[in-house]
This record gives sequence, structure tokens and C-alpha cells, in this order.
Amino acid sequence: MSLTNTGSLLSKWFMSKRATVVGFNATGLAAGGLILVPFGMYLLQTAGWRITWAVLGLLVLLLALPLGWLILKDNPEDIGLNPDGDLSYQPNQPNPSLREKIVGPLDTNKWMASFRSLPMWQMTGSYVVCGATTGVLSVHFVPYALGQGISPDLAALIFGFMMFLNILGSLGAGWISDKYNRKTILGLVYLVRGIGYMLLLTVPAPLGLWIFAAVAGVSWIATAPLTTALTADVY
Repeated sequence: MSLTNTGSLLSKWFMSKRATVVGFNATGLAAGGLILVPFGMYLLQTAGWRITWAVLGLLVLLLALPLGWLILKDNPEDIGLNPDGDLSYQPNQPNPSLREKIVGPLDTNKWMASFRSLPMWQMTGSYVVCGATTGVLSVHFVPYALGQGISPDLAALIFGFMMFLNILGSLGAGWISDKYNRKTILGLVYLVRGIGYMLLLTVPAPLGLWIFAAVAGVSWIATAPLTTALTADVY
């Protein structure tokens, strides 16, 4: 949910380096997995699941909520800026050149109208598969590793390693797609992820888990900046 909102938000603020910025934002999700999954496993083993949930909830309330509520702005115009930090914004004055830059080829005033165009269904369909595969991975990777005879600490460590590589994958995908065709890069990312799942089921643990973590790490969150920027480009 948060990546959807922050991706949409940042797409209003940036155009020339849109995917790079969204990719940088997506690294927060990866860094959270890198830090909080091993931390959560430690709390589970030492304090139980109730205290673990309470601590994680307090982190959201005390850190994430104030940052989002007090600092973030919906639009650059709210602080007198144009997208990309342009200082030429003048309140209540039309800026045709800027409007021409913002409008995509399938821009519409009503968001429901976008569903009458093919790209929205193409991107939505691919993102459904993307979300299902990453959602399954988030929930079941550590239990799957435990079922393969891996210790809880090592399973959390492998998951943290995968999230660390997600930082590199997200940054790299965003940066590359600002230079080359986003659609092609997105297709390659999906291909790599599919290969990763096949390796997970065919290579014995623990080696297979480490290999999968490496392959999935560079292709998991990498889809977020690509899909968000591609949608913003089109609509």
C-alpha cells in the first residue's frame, strides 16, 4: 500500500529522473526488510509474538506516521515549486509549457477512463502476478526455509541478504530505465524473477536458498520504480 502511494506522490514531484527517484524511495522497503526481519526474529525468540507486534506497531506510530504526516506534501506547488525543483512556479498563473510536459499520451481527467485503454490492463495484469509472487515470498520464505532444515537465525539472515540486494536492484532498475526503454527493462526483471523461483525448487538448501535470495533480491522491488514510472509516463 505504501509503495503505491509514495510512487504516485513522487511521480508528481519528478519527471526527468522519475524512475531513479521512485527506485530510491523503494529502497526504504528493502532496508526495512534488511533491518526489521532479523530484528523481528530476535524479538520473537526472546519476547514472544505479542511483544514483537507491539514493538513493530510502536515503530510505525512513533517514526513513520509523524514523518509522513508532518513533512510530506502532495504537490510541489504546495511549497512554490514545479516538478524537478524548478523555481519558476507562479501561483494562480497558467504554465502551458509545464502542462504539456506533465500530460501523458493517454492522460484523462477521470481516473476510471484509464481502464478503457489497453496499457492499464497490461500493466495491471503483470503487476497482479508481481504482487502475488512477492506477497507469497514475504509470508512463506522463512517458514519454507525452516521446513528445509534451516535454523530461524539463518533463515532471517538469508532474507535480510535478499532485502539488501533489493536496495541495489531497485536503485539500478530506476537508474537504467531513465536511460533506456522502461518496458524492456521491466520484462527482463520479470524474467529474472521467474528463473529465481525455478532455482528455489530445484537447487537443494541451503545453497538453493542463497542462490534464490541473490536472484530474487535484484528483481523483487525493482519492479516498483519501473511500473510506477511507466504508468506515470503513459497517463
